[in-house]
Amino acid sequence: MRFAFLGFFIMFSLVVHAQEADCETETEKELKPMIAVAAVAVDSTSDNGCPNRKKFKNICMMIGDRTLNDDPATEKQVKYMYQKRLLDAGCVDLAKDSEQVKAEKIQNAWKTYEDDLKCNSSTFDVRDGHIVKYAVADKFEEFLDDVVKYKLNLNKVDVSDGMTVLDYIEAHIKRSKGTALEPKYKSYYDKLKKSGAKHKSEL
Repeated sequence: MRFAFLGFFIMFSLVVHAQEADCETETEKELKPMIAVAAVAVDSTSDNGCPNRKKFKNICMMIGDRTLNDDPATEKQVKYMYQKRLLDAGCVDLAKDSEQVKAEKIQNAWKTYEDDLKCNSSTFDVRDGHIVKYAVADKFEEFLDDVVKYKLNLNKVDVSDGMTVLDYIEAHIKRSKGTALEPKYKSYYDKLKKSGAKHKSEL
């Protein structure tokens, strides 16, 4: 009797286990499409996707140091490392992409991760200031020319000073009145305003 009961218990356990296994297998099958969709969603917003967030890392330092591009594959086409980072962040293919496509990809990367484009430096008078303000403070005209060339956003308002880049330049024009820096700041003001830069009050 004991053996019969033991045999019945073992058989019952095996049946239950098999049913549970089948249930788990069906669940996995049902979840597979959702898992695949989730994986695609994560990949599309990952640091290694397009646009690529990681490529903006240390870009402020590259602007401050005027770091030259030392990549053998692109150094003849791209002068500065910050330029290469803009291209890489947008996943630009220099061999295939037209100038229009290149600009659109860089614009998309800039727009997607603009909140990351903040700079801090002992020579910069804005805490967590926008990268274009930093280029103005550093008198890096080639960077400003690229911002204009690619039609990148010039109207970001920094939380720390409540200013757009145009407000920032105007403040420096007033501070440098009568000095050699005044005409330089005025030239920046005119260049960026012509390219769509606005005062905060105009937004």
